[in-house]
Amino acid sequence: MVKETTYELPKISNKALENSYWDLFNRVSELVMIHDLQGRLLSVNPAVSQLSGYTFEELIGQSIDNFIVPKTRHLFRDEYLRDIVKQGYAEGVVIFQAKDGSDYCVEYRTFLVKQDESEPYVSGFGRDITERIRTEKELRDNEERYRALADASFEAVFISENGICINANQTAAEMFGYEFDELIGIFGTDVIAPESKELVKQNMLSGYEKPYEAIGQRKDGTTFQVEIRGKMTSYQGKTVRITVVHDIDKSKRMESQLRESEKKYRQIFELSPELIVLSDIDGHILDINERLNDWLGYSPQEVIGKSLLDLPFLSNKGKSKAKAKLSQRLAGKKVSPYEIGFYPKSGEKRIGGIVANPIRNENGEIIQVLVMISDITERKQAEQELKKKTQNLEEVNTALKVLLEKRESDKTELGKNVILNVTELIMPYLQKLKIKNSSDEEKVYFDIIESNLKDIISPFMHNLSVNFTKLSPTEIQVIDMIKQGNTTKEIAKMMNLATSTVDTHRNHIRKKLGIKNQKINLFTFLSSLT
Repeated sequence: MVKETTYELPKISNKALENSYWDLFNRVSELVMIHDLQGRLLSVNPAVSQLSGYTFEELIGQSIDNFIVPKTRHLFRDEYLRDIVKQGYAEGVVIFQAKDGSDYCVEYRTFLVKQDESEPYVSGFGRDITERIRTEKELRDNEERYRALADASFEAVFISENGICINANQTAAEMFGYEFDELIGIFGTDVIAPESKELVKQNMLSGYEKPYEAIGQRKDGTTFQVEIRGKMTSYQGKTVRITVVHDIDKSKRMESQLRESEKKYRQIFELSPELIVLSDIDGHILDINERLNDWLGYSPQEVIGKSLLDLPFLSNKGKSKAKAKLSQRLAGKKVSPYEIGFYPKSGEKRIGGIVANPIRNENGEIIQVLVMISDITERKQAEQELKKKTQNLEEVNTALKVLLEKRESDKTELGKNVILNVTELIMPYLQKLKIKNSSDEEKVYFDIIESNLKDIISPFMHNLSVNFTKLSPTEIQVIDMIKQGNTTKEIAKMMNLATSTVDTHRNHIRKKLGIKNQKINLFTFLSSLT
């Protein structure tokens, strides 16, 4: 409470009004001041002292610009005093500095008072608008912050009053394909597809504040899925609804694609002819398909959540092997497919072929392992049967080889016997018959007989040409005659060759047979070959 103080008033005409003026001057809450044409204070009311922090004595006689903030003091003399003299009044806003150094803002209106008996002076009223200015500044700052925040948002923001849009952010214009100015004044459901208009209207009118989904509609008529959330609040002195719209069309499509992908994966997972197991890196079963029941007689519910070491259908050896392979895979080593024995409820052992692949996250870390197990029992049995049959066949082949070798040996022996019998038992007699005085006709028959006999033993002579492939046909013919006991002269006569030529052939034959310069009878050697 400000203590009332007696203030000195200037001498003003019309004495009848002084008492009422005095009372008004001291009690009014507005700022009242009187100054001369140089700006020196002549009088102030208590409200001025209370607001400024200066006493009446500290104010009176001082120029007003001494109490104005320094940066605007020049305006007092350059503009304010000039306007008072020129037009007889002045009004505006000025910022004063209180005694404690704080600033306060005053909205003023002053008038030039002229009297016949005294000097003109200026009288005026002021009002402290510091709080109003501060509030207005806060409102502007808030508006700027809201605008910056709204325009930076990836979501559309609408402010509506009674369903009519009174403000929005730039994202809203871009999302719905409008110019910003086109959004102002439209009804909220104008950006909603027909099938969602009623839902949005009901939620707007009821003040519904929870998120919900609807179908948005752009200016060009295309539609997309949105999530809407609204809230009633106060904005610039009005009760409004702030609505945030999030474009979820892409995420919805992705969700749909993901669901479809999961559906396909589940179909493949369940319909696969192979047993599929999904485990974590600790070996705990996360998922397993129905092939488990078909193959081993266990339901998926019996094993999901269990560790590899707790699976009832694996032997201790199989568990150790599976655990070792898992450790190798987690260590980054390449693990080739392997086999494990499984024991179904029926008790009949089954063999499973294991192929496992790691599942990694976006950082390349292994988070799960997908294992595919094929029932290869029948294949393994077939392999064993094939192996057994192969072994039997090899034994048969060995026996057959022995028989063939015996047959070839017998054949060779037979050939030797044939050659021996022909050359020793027949040819000598045939030669004797030819030597005797026989008629020309008989000699023809003898030649035919001799030729036919040579044809008979010629296959047996093949052994010689095979073993000694370097022999020429002429040399083989000479060998045949030597084996028959013919001399060089006889051979020369029968082959119509010179004896020297036959000797040359004999030398070549000895060289090719590897007996040159050796004391080995050629006839004897050749006889041993057959």
